[in-house]
Amino acid sequence: MKKMILVQFQIPMPDRFWEWAPKARRYRDPATGRFVARDTIRRGLDDLIQDSQGRVSEASDLLRSGQIELAEWQMIMREEIKRTQLGAQALLRGGWKQMTEADYAVVAERIRAQYEFLHHFTVRLRDGTVRTDGNFMNRARLYPASARVGYHEDEQGLVLESGYTRELNVLHPAEHCFECVECANRGWVPIGANPPIGSRKCLGNDRCTMRFR
Repeated sequence: MKKMILVQFQIPMPDRFWEWAPKARRYRDPATGRFVARDTIRRGLDDLIQDSQGRVSEASDLLRSGQIELAEWQMIMREEIKRTQLGAQALLRGGWKQMTEADYAVVAERIRAQYEFLHHFTVRLRDGTVRTDGNFMNRARLYPASARVGYHEDEQGLVLESGYTRELNVLHPAEHCFECVECANRGWVPIGANPPIGSRKCLGNDRCTMRFR
């Protein structure tokens, strides 16, 4: 039987130690012996993304007011993309010490894809095709939010490997798109029957989580 791994994952949430159970691929609360709810883990990711979006908003305001140049704004955006993508993967995998070369390779590909999107966005900002208006701010905040997409994509793979077969889309307090509401109304369905979180109309802003059995 594999030994529990004691980890402390540094994310913006109440400080506590959780055990990582490799066989179950779940966090366990050593105080109660119970697995930590997947919704609780996802809230940690939401906090990480919200923290990053705050810095993105601040940088975007500075860009709009002319206090920083576009190149500096782009550099800040790249750092936030990297931070949230890596953080999401480490959170799902049980902490930084459990990250493998394969995990880093997967995240690197996602980061490169987001950098490419950001490059095209920056070009359009430079040539004036995109203006730094309210829509610009919303689009900028989607870059750190994109970390939710990869998180849930890999989560699905983990639960399938663990023998789960059914999923339930759970709504949380937020403005949900019609696709999320439809998924929730379906109840328990085979894993993969619902459109993946992040691919729906609300994109990376999707606050749904999945439960499995």
